[in-house]
Amino acid sequence: MNRLISHTFTFFSYFIIGIVLLYFVGFYQNWLVPQQISTDVEMGIDGKSVFWNFGLILLFGIQHSVMARNWFKKWWINLIPKQFERVSYNLVSSFILAIIIWQWEPINVVVWDLRNSAVAIFLQGLSILGLFIIGISIFSLDIADFSGWKQVKSINKESSQQKFQTPLFYKIVRHPIYFGFLLSFWATPWMTVGHLFFTILLSSYIFIGATLEERNLSEKFGLEYTIYQQEVAMLIPFFKLSW
Repeated sequence: MNRLISHTFTFFSYFIIGIVLLYFVGFYQNWLVPQQISTDVEMGIDGKSVFWNFGLILLFGIQHSVMARNWFKKWWINLIPKQFERVSYNLVSSFILAIIIWQWEPINVVVWDLRNSAVAIFLQGLSILGLFIIGISIFSLDIADFSGWKQVKSINKESSQQKFQTPLFYKIVRHPIYFGFLLSFWATPWMTVGHLFFTILLSSYIFIGATLEERNLSEKFGLEYTIYQQEVAMLIPFFKLSW
C-alpha cells in the first residue's frame, strides 16, 4: 500500500509538472496558450508592474536557491518522507512557475519586432534549439535521478554514491541546461520591455544559481570537479570566465 501511494503521488506530481512546464514554454515563447508574456496591445511602462514582476522572479529565485541547499534538504526530509525530497522540489518549483504565469503583468513597449522576416525564423530556430539542448542534457545524465524517481524507487534502500560524469554537451559547457534556457529566452523575434525584463532577471538568476550550484558540486566531487572547472566553460560554450 505504501508503494502504491508513493507511486501515485509521484506520477500525479509528474503530470502537474509536465503541464506547467509546457505552458511555461508557451508563455515566454508567445505560443498557443491564452496567458502570454507579451500582447499586441500597446501600453506604457508602469512602475507597479515592474515592481510586481520583479517580486515574482525574486520568489522563484529564493525558492530555487533555498530548496537546493544541503542545509534545507536536511531540514526538509524531517517534515516529508525522504524519498519525496526531489519530487517535492520539482513540484514546488512548478507551482512557483504557475504563479509567475498567472500573475505576470505584460509591459508591451516594443524593444524589437522582427516577426514575419527571415531573421525571425533564424531566432525562433535558435530558441527551439535551446529547448532541445535542455531536454538532451537532462536525459544524457540520469533522468531517474533528475526527476526524483530514483529516490522514490529506493525507499528503504541505501542510495548508491553518484558518480561524476560529463556526457555530450557537458564536455563543452558545465551547465548546458542553463545555457539552453539562456539561448531559448534571448533568441526571440519579438521582444517587449516586459519580456526583456523577464529575460534579464532570469538570466541573472541563472548566473547566481550556477555559482551556488558550483559550490555544492565542488564539495561533492572535490578535485575531480576542480579540474573540470579549469578545462570547461561554465555557462557559454568555449567562453571561459573565472568565478
